[in-house]
Amino acid sequence: MIFDRYAAQLNELGWRHFSIRMLRAAGYQFFRRNPHRLLSFGMPHYPFRLPDDYDVDLRSITPSEAERLVDPQIAIPAGVMKDRFAQGARMYGALWQDRVIDYCWCAGAPGYHETTMGFDITLKPNQLYLFDYKGIVQGRPPAFSGFRLMKALSHYVLNLEARRLGSDPQFFSLVSERNRISQAFHNRILKAQARERITFYRLLGTCWSRREKRC
Repeated sequence: MIFDRYAAQLNELGWRHFSIRMLRAAGYQFFRRNPHRLLSFGMPHYPFRLPDDYDVDLRSITPSEAERLVDPQIAIPAGVMKDRFAQGARMYGALWQDRVIDYCWCAGAPGYHETTMGFDITLKPNQLYLFDYKGIVQGRPPAFSGFRLMKALSHYVLNLEARRLGSDPQFFSLVSERNRISQAFHNRILKAQARERITFYRLLGTCWSRREKRC
């Protein structure tokens, strides 16, 4: 049925616009450019807990659990997961019906190297880097809005990790400028401040980043 879909697009757009769209899609597979903002924020000041009838368990996820419990929609390549755990990064998730439907990662001092993006961050003992927040789209109960679970999981992780960091904890998160939901969450809920603008590039499987501007 893919052929039928493309035929419908061709009929709707005409040869010229259809060809332009296909060339752009093909080019995206070879070269990608994705600008991000490195945000910093302190402890969250909103009280939050999920209703008891949600039947969602927020907790850390072990390497063996990550391999078998993460929903296929947001599965992580085994090599990437192994590299993250090897660097000391920790994974947290929201479990529902014995599967991880939302998760996020965090890493502390001395720093973290994101091999899939070509990004390095150096951290002090009281600093924490949070990254790769993902949640399922299909099969999510309507009450489990992404924003609600994002608030709950972030609140749980930040309060738990703050005990490791001690006094004056500081958190960092890298958010794509194209992700308006995450941008709104960090700005409105976490009161985050932009520190740097970093653009990520990908060309034929090779990734690198460039710090373009301090905010």
